[in-house]
Amino acid sequence: TPMQINLGMFEYNKRCGYLQKPAPYCLRSGTFDPHAHVSVENVVVEQLEIKLISGQFLTQDREPAYVDVEMYGIYADTTKRREYRIK
Repeated sequence: TPMQINLGMFEYNKRCGYLQKPAPYCLRSGTFDPHAHVSVENVVVEQLEIKLISGQFLTQDREPAYVDVEMYGIYADTTKRREYRIK
């Protein structure tokens, strides 16, 4: 939700709420289109791996439980995945 994203941004920089824009956003010579499917220059690619270690209130019947993971960012980074491999 938007509130969770806002709280995450505050926690990122010692709860001060200020985040400096990345360098490519501040260059006057370059242009940035958040809806483009291309990478941003001078930005290092990161890979995120999430390992779920516990769960609560799982179903007792035979219906499969699942985990929803959503990533927010520029258009090329935004993704949603639903994983059904719950034991």
